[in-house]
Amino acid sequence: MAPFKESPSVEPDRSAVWAIAFLDLMGYKRALLSTGCKPSQDEDEIRTRFSGVVWRRELLVKPPEAYFNRRRSDLYRAPVTPGGPPISQFMGAVDVRVTGFSDSVFLESSLGGSPDNPLVPLHAIVAASIVALFMNLKEESPVRGGIEICFGVRRGGHVYSAATVSAVELEKCAKYPRVLVGNNLIGTLGSIAAGGETNESQVARTIQGLFYEDPDDGRIGLDFMNEVSKRFYAPGFTSSDVRAIWQFAQRSRKAFGTSGMEKEWRYYDRFIKYMEPRLALWGVDQST
Repeated sequence: MAPFKESPSVEPDRSAVWAIAFLDLMGYKRALLSTGCKPSQDEDEIRTRFSGVVWRRELLVKPPEAYFNRRRSDLYRAPVTPGGPPISQFMGAVDVRVTGFSDSVFLESSLGGSPDNPLVPLHAIVAASIVALFMNLKEESPVRGGIEICFGVRRGGHVYSAATVSAVELEKCAKYPRVLVGNNLIGTLGSIAAGGETNESQVARTIQGLFYEDPDDGRIGLDFMNEVSKRFYAPGFTSSDVRAIWQFAQRSRKAFGTSGMEKEWRYYDRFIKYMEPRLALWGVDQST
């Protein structure tokens, strides 16, 4: 038997610090199962039957690809410091990698061959995750996920890094719509933030301002509705968007309670508790 020969890579190996987010559509498997197995040749019936799952899948991919990557230099104009460079200067593009199952994606970003400064890929993934969370929620397509950063290599178009495993595990722990952050990311960011009065350290401290510790489980996630996010990372989102998310959360909790789905009811009850103290910042009344 001839010895096994590894097929040539389609691109050169790329070793770097990788920031990786794993984003998953909540309730998507249930929606996909509801399409059933009955064959059909009626194009209108097929379109109606699958439009919901197709739309949610496309919505998951669109924000990081079309909104963040293409428009970030225009969207993220807030200066790091008064008179300083715009915050977009410290963001790179993200790669969107579709998983084998249609309910999730990986967002990946690296600083190329310079593993000693992970701020740019980390910052890009954080910003793109907030955009994805906001845009999906306001369209009533809840998302949860996890982010981690670690050294790794991309070979044959695939990233091999412990950050991938950590991001997936964090998503499993998220429960309600939120994006959790890993310990390595938190530690790396802390080291950069302590590096003196530089633009990089200021950006790191700004990202730290996005962190939120959930009082129920002690896990750290991205506070996509707080003042830092509203100023720097949620460009174009309005009180109308937040009101739509608030109303969706309330309807979801009520619907799961009526259906006796206790686990899902608890998820949205926790999400509502997260949102309540932040509504005033966005000019949204709890009674709406």
